[in-house]
Amino acid sequence: MSDQPEPKPIGWLKLSLLGWLVHVALAAGMFLRVAVVVPRTAHTIRDFNMKPPGLTELVLSLVGAVPGVNENTIWGLAALSLFDLAVLIYLARYMRPAWTWWF
Repeated sequence: MSDQPEPKPIGWLKLSLLGWLVHVALAAGMFLRVAVVVPRTAHTIRDFNMKPPGLTELVLSLVGAVPGVNENTIWGLAALSLFDLAVLIYLARYMRPAWTWWF
């Protein structure tokens, strides 16, 4: 047994905001890869007339069908981000084990 007091658990608001920031950072990174890097790769492959591996062809065909980023895309991602924040706040406040699972 230690004479030191137990550390105070982190508050639900701070926990929710930290989890939300991690989710937003990961989603922004994935969106950047899909919206910017994949079209550049497709352009490079076409310029050099290369035959990419099968998995690369699959990704390029799936992403190539997606139209470019527009205002609706940004609003949709913002709405999903706010929904994620609401879920994280609810779970951090009332169901901590479920918060860990969602995170």
